[in-house]
Amino acid sequence: MNVASLYNLPQEILLMILQNIPQKFLYNCLLVNRCFSINSVRHIYLHAINEYFFNIPNILNERFIYNDTDLSIASRFAICLVKNFIKCLDDNDKKKLRDCDIYNIHELINEGSRPMFDYVSLVKKLDLMNLWNMIKFWLTRIEFIYEVENNNYKEFVRKDKIFLIFQLLCYLIDRRNPNVIYELNLSNFPSYEDPEFPCPNEIPNISHIFARINQISFSGDVFIEDIFLNNLKQICMNITDIRLNKIKESDFFDYEYLINLIHKQKNLTTLIGVDEEVLNEISEIYLLKLSRLFIEFTFEEVNLDGVSRCKNLQHLMIDAKFDQTDFKIWKNFFSNTQMNDLETFILLCNTSIIYEVPPFIRTTHNNLRVFHCFITKDYQLINHENIRILFETIATSCYNLLSFLFTIYSEEIINDLKIILISCKKLQELILHCEGFRTCGHLSILGKIIPSNLKILNINNMIYCKNDLHNLLKGCYENGIRNLVLDLTDTEFGGNYSSLLEILELFIGNGTLLKGNLP
Repeated sequence: MNVASLYNLPQEILLMILQNIPQKFLYNCLLVNRCFSINSVRHIYLHAINEYFFNIPNILNERFIYNDTDLSIASRFAICLVKNFIKCLDDNDKKKLRDCDIYNIHELINEGSRPMFDYVSLVKKLDLMNLWNMIKFWLTRIEFIYEVENNNYKEFVRKDKIFLIFQLLCYLIDRRNPNVIYELNLSNFPSYEDPEFPCPNEIPNISHIFARINQISFSGDVFIEDIFLNNLKQICMNITDIRLNKIKESDFFDYEYLINLIHKQKNLTTLIGVDEEVLNEISEIYLLKLSRLFIEFTFEEVNLDGVSRCKNLQHLMIDAKFDQTDFKIWKNFFSNTQMNDLETFILLCNTSIIYEVPPFIRTTHNNLRVFHCFITKDYQLINHENIRILFETIATSCYNLLSFLFTIYSEEIINDLKIILISCKKLQELILHCEGFRTCGHLSILGKIIPSNLKILNINNMIYCKNDLHNLLKGCYENGIRNLVLDLTDTEFGGNYSSLLEILELFIGNGTLLKGNLP
């Protein structure tokens, strides 16, 4: 293809090219020509808006900072997007803002204040609470700037201003993107001294948006008034994903409300952060619909009946790091529970629990793609024969395994890893969480048998000599591994690094991404 033809590419072809270019290389496309530049900017903002803007940390504590240069990148980006969203409003909607007494609003709603492209059309998912907080942050800050520049104190930003802009932007996004995914993160619910997030029945013209909320998050340390929660429960019946945080430590979290909310949902598939008290109260018809469950056990004696009734799970995480339950209960659970469709199994536990896992692994019928086991205590007392049985079970029952994580605490466990590495040829990610022991020579063995499909190798908190690491990497390279994300977080080296750097250069030359503490 000659250079001139780049200027004449059909729009559809150009978009297909840009969609397949990694995010970090899109910036280079800005320099190709004007057409590439405009479309690359769209893709850069598409990623930023959906992966960053609506997942930003709480920035409200920066609203009384006068100089833009003193703001965090998150704050500046939020201000930029809110202003550009307002510029995307239709002329009729802009007229509604003219009489709002918002400082410098005319700069955004004049006829010539059109953005370079339609930012709103790029929104694929929208957290309603984050959008509200961004608008509140922007409005509060420009009111503060007005006070400083005019030495004229004004009332704290009124709720009706936020209310109006929030409605206009929600309606605009919904109109331009009928398939946008709506989320509501109540962990960021405004505190009582700030303008409060509106109840859905206060904004009937966009109540259909609340009815389409796909994901909702609660935090046990955030108090939300009953009137809001009850109104939300009446409207939201299409939630597929409910996420909970710190509810066990909460003095005011309403378990009964949560269970009633779950029983109102038609298509709930994900529960994250629940405990057994919630799970055991959910009707079986709803448990059978679940495909993703992350459950935390915090009591000394656990009840596993609720988990065992979730027979159609594809992703299961069990956090039992504080569990003191009799191992016989876990043995009964893992021996009698079948999850044939399970693809991801993540387990945080002590040693007595991990011993009972093999029968459960066998029921997945080679569907398991991810197995992560993080042993949190008693690893010094581990029975190596039981771990070997676990590894043999994974090797014979998980041919399609893609990601494996395990706590490494002895040289014997490294030797036993060969069982999995030889059998699981599709493995792409290997994570070894070590417990600070020193190894010499054992890593070299792994390098010769690590599957050639491996893309990510993460070894953390291990003390090893440079020759051992050198031989590991050399073995990986000779085994055909080229593009590798190498993470050596919290590791310690010893000796001369020259030979180690030589092998690292081979990987870097083939696109390897290095992370962690390197020499």
